[in-house]
Amino acid sequence: MNPEKTINPPSGFAVLIVFLALLVIAALCFWAGEEPIGAMLAIIGFVFLLPGLVVVNPNESKVLTLFGKYLGTVKKDGFFG
Repeated sequence: MNPEKTINPPSGFAVLIVFLALLVIAALCFWAGEEPIGAMLAIIGFVFLLPGLVVVNPNESKVLTLFGKYLGTVKKDGFFG
C-alpha cells in the first residue's frame, strides 16, 4: 500500500472565475447567432472546469485520484480547484 500523501491544491476561485467568464462568452455567442462556438465553450466549462472544483468542509478530508491511482489527500478545509 502507498503511504498517505498530503496535498495542498491551489485556490478554486481562479478556476471559478474562468468558468463564469466562459459561460458569459458562450451566452454572448448564442445571442450573436454563433451557436456552435457557444455550445463548445459551454461544454468545455461544464465538462472540464466545473468537475475539478473541490470543497473540503472543516474536520473532513478528500482523497484525490486520477484514473484509479491514488494521488494524495487534501486535509485543509476550503475551496480548491
